[in-house]
Amino acid sequence: GPEKVQSYELGYIGIFLKNRLNLGGQIYYMTVDDTEMFDTRITSLVPFRMRTTFMNRGQSIARGVESNVQYRFRNHQVYVNHTYEVVTNMIGDVASLGSNPGSTPRHKFNIGGIAALPFNFSAGLNVGYKDGYKIFSTQTSLDAPAYWRVDARIAYRPVRFMEIFVAGQNLAVEQHVEFPGAVEVPRTF
Repeated sequence: GPEKVQSYELGYIGIFLKNRLNLGGQIYYMTVDDTEMFDTRITSLVPFRMRTTFMNRGQSIARGVESNVQYRFRNHQVYVNHTYEVVTNMIGDVASLGSNPGSTPRHKFNIGGIAALPFNFSAGLNVGYKDGYKIFSTQTSLDAPAYWRVDARIAYRPVRFMEIFVAGQNLAVEQHVEFPGAVEVPRTF
């Protein structure tokens, strides 16, 4: 069956100084019920047989706080944002069996800016931090360490509807683990 999502959010957005300063903050609570889970069991060794049963008995709960500040001046802007989130999982009726503590990063932080440069050039920079967390898959779990990420971009706009740019992502480290199966996110240009 389909998953059931309930989400509650309370937020504030403040616009000050003739729309140059924006402040925001949100608290949220979300449940995802009837998530799909499966159970695989060996039913016979000779001949070898396995049985996999799919059930909608899982539940996840996410709760957190987000905050952001953005300031604009002339054709430039700077920003900073932070997220604190805790996610718990429950499989079936027993939380301790399905709980994956630390399966999402608790803290995520970004600071950056965009600047308009002379001769139709612009530049952007984002520096982000993500706490360490555990990556779970059906076979194993893996510790993804905390990391810093740096992304940068420089662009040229020869006409109003066209832009040529060079961008680099994940410039702080050559690669970092972010997905199950130890899939690494590489530095890209």
